[in-house]
Amino acid sequence: YNSSVDGTPAVDAVPSEAWQSRSSLANEVRMIVKSPVRRLATFQQWRDLVAARTQGFLVLYTAGEWCGPCTQISPEFRNAALTLQHQQVGTAIASCDADASELCEQLRIDGYPHVVFYPVTDGRAEGSGVNFDGFDRSAGSLVRFATRGYLPSRVVQLSQRTFAAEVDPRTRTAHADGTNGRPKFTAWVLLFTAGQWCGPCMQLEPVMKDVAAQIHERAMSVSVGRIDCDQLRHVCGQVGVQGYPHVVYLPAAAHSQAWSDSSLEFNGQQRRRDSAGIFEWAWQLHETHAAPEITSVTQLQKLRVKQLKKLVMQHGLDCRTCAEKHEFVAVISKGLGLKDEL
Repeated sequence: YNSSVDGTPAVDAVPSEAWQSRSSLANEVRMIVKSPVRRLATFQQWRDLVAARTQGFLVLYTAGEWCGPCTQISPEFRNAALTLQHQQVGTAIASCDADASELCEQLRIDGYPHVVFYPVTDGRAEGSGVNFDGFDRSAGSLVRFATRGYLPSRVVQLSQRTFAAEVDPRTRTAHADGTNGRPKFTAWVLLFTAGQWCGPCMQLEPVMKDVAAQIHERAMSVSVGRIDCDQLRHVCGQVGVQGYPHVVYLPAAAHSQAWSDSSLEFNGQQRRRDSAGIFEWAWQLHETHAAPEITSVTQLQKLRVKQLKKLVMQHGLDCRTCAEKHEFVAVISKGLGLKDEL
């Protein structure tokens, strides 16, 4: 059954494969009956429901059964809608080769399936919508996109200059820490990628955006950077990147030989290549390589030489002549302006 009445749940024909068993048919029917998805058939309905929205709206522009990807994303979209209705996000479907063909023409939708999120700010419609470009079209991916994936990306697009000045341990310079003004380096999760000809690269782009969002939410002192090796082939070659995509963790205290350290590379054969798997990998390396927070000389004296070397690297201190523990302590104390505890 199809309904084009504004404000009524969208009900698509049950896919033929759902008839293979009673249980699958029952599940499909339950999903349709409970679905909060609305049907869009006319431009006026789109204006009333989407253009005049007071909450975020996720819309699927789809085609008929001849469109395989459309039939695949449809149940995932409905599943996502069940979650999004509890997060103040509305959902709607427009069938572009049926009742909504004129609507799709007016909106210039020329590829299917096409998913757009229409955000709001302070209860008011904002912008003309953000296209979903993820290769992962699962319900979870759609929910993440509608709840935070449309936000401005926290992935830093690195140029040759910024890569040399802020990332590469062979050439970078320490920056002032915003909390205490001390010189400090930043840890990085780096994506070395290529152009649209690289399918796996395109699949990983939205994943890294989600990883960057998770890192920000956890308040980790780690930046996420992207290097386009089609544009910066010389830079990628210098650090030994030979295949794409290539993901590396670079500790704040990284040494000049870090690019050849395989333990800092993400291994997609041993870990999940989704945002959860990459975030877990980055979190573990961050915990392993993080230098301790130091506020006094007494704390320094309790550390091992290996830990002191991390502090020297992280804060960009000159300790090339240091050999004994007390020499490291003296350089770090002076560099960080530390005083002994009373």
